[in-house]
Amino acid sequence: MGVLVGGIEGGSTSSRIVLVDENCNLLGSAEGPHTNQWLIGIAECVNRLITLVDKVLANAGLSPLTTLSHLGLALSGVDTVETQMEVLNALSNKRHDIAKHIQICNDSIGTLLTVTDDDGIVLISGTGSICNMVYRDLTFERVGGYGYLLGDGGSAYWIVQNTLQMFLRIYDGLMSWEHDIQQVQEIIYKFFSIEHPSGLLSHFYTNFSKGKVALLCKNLSDAARKGEPLCTHVFEKAGEELGHHTKAVLRRALSRTSSPVNNILVVCCGSVFKSWDLLRNGYHRILEEYNPTLNWKGTVKLVRLRTTAAFGAARYAVRVSDGIRMPLPPNTTTDLDSVNIPACSN
Repeated sequence: MGVLVGGIEGGSTSSRIVLVDENCNLLGSAEGPHTNQWLIGIAECVNRLITLVDKVLANAGLSPLTTLSHLGLALSGVDTVETQMEVLNALSNKRHDIAKHIQICNDSIGTLLTVTDDDGIVLISGTGSICNMVYRDLTFERVGGYGYLLGDGGSAYWIVQNTLQMFLRIYDGLMSWEHDIQQVQEIIYKFFSIEHPSGLLSHFYTNFSKGKVALLCKNLSDAARKGEPLCTHVFEKAGEELGHHTKAVLRRALSRTSSPVNNILVVCCGSVFKSWDLLRNGYHRILEEYNPTLNWKGTVKLVRLRTTAAFGAARYAVRVSDGIRMPLPPNTTTDLDSVNIPACSN
């Protein structure tokens, strides 16, 4: 058997693996649960990674004893060198012959390498959110991603939390709101199976599940599309949050380069971008507003990833180990939007 490259996209919700040859042709694929070591620990993370490799070998019709030539791990929750080494050491101790070369990186690097070898922004908004500027030398700069207690602006959880907070303030008379909130109340009560706002307390303090709470976002987006004012307002604010993330990381990137940059690619990942029609106005508002600290004129092109970032993880492993840039997989994105940022006038 020639070159066998495995690539794993390890998210905080689920994980995917692909097996490809030296030309990035797909030989096998599989899926599994999330691998975020902050949520399950290093040991369980490694167990799940090994299970994914076993599953993809079976899917490709190969012996379970097959040793991969390369294995790339693009995982959420491995932003530091120390954490990366912990995962690699634990994996080698558990299955030393799983691959001849193993490389590990942040999941945003795997995402961008699925699409391009150039600089780009990876904007993730699912249950949580984070924004990374990934450079062609494979370094990156991060904005956000501090979890639901400290950040995750513009994420599904953030949208639900802000809707609930506004609803409660309006319900209690702590803020004025010119619109009726009956529809929002019915959506909230039905989702949580409650009859009074106090029923929310057990869902947030006794039996809390961030993932379950975030699922309400879909119901709120349906209401926003039908014109419900409170939901529409919060989704626009979520778009603004994602716009702020993009602008912040773009500002850092522009301060780092001396070469002229006219276009920036933003790869958008996560379920919240299915509601781009509701986010768009807020996002455009932030990027198009006057901002002398940005001092840049150009176009931000947004695309949605239509395949797994496991391909980028595989390409990362070969590039770092052998210095070879594998071909890009075909048809990796669909166009989402573009924003023209005007020059700042004095």
